[in-house]
Amino acid sequence: AFKLKANNPETYLHWLRLEIAQKEWSKAVAVADRALKILPDAYEIIELKVTALRQAGFDLLRGLHYEKAEKMWTDAVEEVRRRIKSPETLPAGERKLNASMYYTIVVCLDMLNQFPERNYWLERWEKEHPDDPQVASQKEYIKKKRGTLQVGVS
Repeated sequence: AFKLKANNPETYLHWLRLEIAQKEWSKAVAVADRALKILPDAYEIIELKVTALRQAGFDLLRGLHYEKAEKMWTDAVEEVRRRIKSPETLPAGERKLNASMYYTIVVCLDMLNQFPERNYWLERWEKEHPDDPQVASQKEYIKKKRGTLQVGVS
């Protein structure tokens, strides 16, 4: 698909989903990077890429590769910062992708112990997606894990 410069996002999405289903995170990231060279604004591909980066970090952490895990989470955070769109500009079908990207950045920032920034993104996620049940679940998870939400979030 990449060699043929296919500009149909479904081609890449199918390929990406296959890699993700097999938990081949680095291959999924590589596919997403290739696809984004041809389709730089393909929001679903961006969302799948940050999901793969997040999950790659957890796999590396389980293998005790702390620095590599941190690199994956840092890359995911940077990608979300650069690419996330305001919900007002999103078509209805992309709101779920947007909420998923908020989930990824909050989880990754928590794993990186960047609590003030994590709290900023958590508040923004809650404000922009008040109907997303994942917000409350994530807040509860953080409270259990950390004993508190830390500075500025109740």
